[in-house]
Amino acid sequence: MRKTISVLLLCLTLILSCPSTALAANATTSGSTVVTIDGVDYYIDTVITEWSADTESNRAAASNTKTATKTTYIKDSSQNVLWYVSITATFSYDGTTAVCTSCSPHATAQDSQWSIKSSSASKNGNSATATATAVRSLSFGLVQEATKSVTISCSPTGEIS
Repeated sequence: MRKTISVLLLCLTLILSCPSTALAANATTSGSTVVTIDGVDYYIDTVITEWSADTESNRAAASNTKTATKTTYIKDSSQNVLWYVSITATFSYDGTTAVCTSCSPHATAQDSQWSIKSSSASKNGNSATATATAVRSLSFGLVQEATKSVTISCSPTGEIS
């Protein structure tokens, strides 16, 4: 019995002493804008999510680094997401300048009538841009093509926009 309690206490001590990593997210949403294409209204919402690995060592190492994702959702009149394009970027900043150190695009069609034709990303200075082209199948073999870009940037003080 005493050996079992000792083993349990040892296991509990090991579990509690291991650093845990949790991703923390802080999201901001802009208001919807309406775009009319071929007589159809589409609603465009943009969300910025800042990511941080929530451990003491990561907070110290990343004090002048931020990773964030900016996503633009294209929705129908019922607010169903048809497709979206996002850019995830990591920035370094020092109070005087900011620079994008890496970026990656992501685009997904969430409606069966839409598919993603292409997506790409580029970075320049303190910003990164993702561009995606989506295609919608219409009647009689016709297609509707839409291209959307989303740009994320970081100020010298670490403000993401």
